[in-house]
Amino acid sequence: STIDEAELTELIARKAVDMAGAEVCSLWIYEDREGDLMLAATAVNENYDVEDPPDAVGAGLVGQPPHSEGPQRDDH
Repeated sequence: STIDEAELTELIARKAVDMAGAEVCSLWIYEDREGDLMLAATAVNENYDVEDPPDAVGAGLVGQPPHSEGPQRDDH
C-alpha cells in the first residue's frame, strides 16, 4: 500500500511527540529548489492537557539554519 506525503508527515510528527514525551511537536521540511522552509505537520501529545495548542512550534528558531552559511548556535 502507499501513503501520501501529508499522511506520512502527520504520522512522523505524532510518533516524534510520543517518543520524546513532548507536549507538542512540529515537523518542518526544507524545499531546496525554492529555498523555503515549510511546516509539514504539528502533533499534540494526547497525554497532556494542552488547552490552546500552537499551530507550529519553533518557527523563529527553525528558519535560520537552512538559510545560513554554516552551523549557528542560539542560546536564547
